[in-house]
Amino acid sequence: GQSVEAGDPVWIGSSWQQMQLDEEPQTEQLPDYYALVPDEHKLYQAPFGRRMMAAVVDAGLIMGLVFGAIYLIASNVDSLPGKRVFEVCAVLGVLGFAALYEWFFLTYAKTTPGMRYAQLSLCTFDEQMPTREQVNGRLKAMLISVLPVGLGMLWSLFDEDQMSWHDRLSKTYLRLS
Repeated sequence: GQSVEAGDPVWIGSSWQQMQLDEEPQTEQLPDYYALVPDEHKLYQAPFGRRMMAAVVDAGLIMGLVFGAIYLIASNVDSLPGKRVFEVCAVLGVLGFAALYEWFFLTYAKTTPGMRYAQLSLCTFDEQMPTREQVNGRLKAMLISVLPVGLGMLWSLFDEDQMSWHDRLSKTYLRLS
């Protein structure tokens, strides 16, 4: 024979092949997860990144409208107002243009340019297209969501379903088109 040196692998046999396993105990039948019906109450909301993409595109268009209006006003007046008055008017102008923008596009097109770009559409919790009354309810709920320094919008970062106040209040949300 051969001599075995220290550090060489040693074959210890195949005693594990003679092992016998006990019979598996009979317990209650586990559910077949593939046969389960999907949760009918689950809302398939668009991913957060897509919703932010739509918001950025819409915000860019709204700011373009605001800057265009400021340019038109500034080029047609003899003297500009003071700094404080200008700041208040600018904030009111942004909020006003944003409200008009959302109202116009959601009422007449059911989608904003940002939503269209991000391939999103508005949907009710019942997976239906929202009626004009539901869209108006969403617009009113958006005011509630935006006016306290945007807290209703920020709420979506902490909500388990990533929904903002206006999503929950109006029972509408954005989904992939």
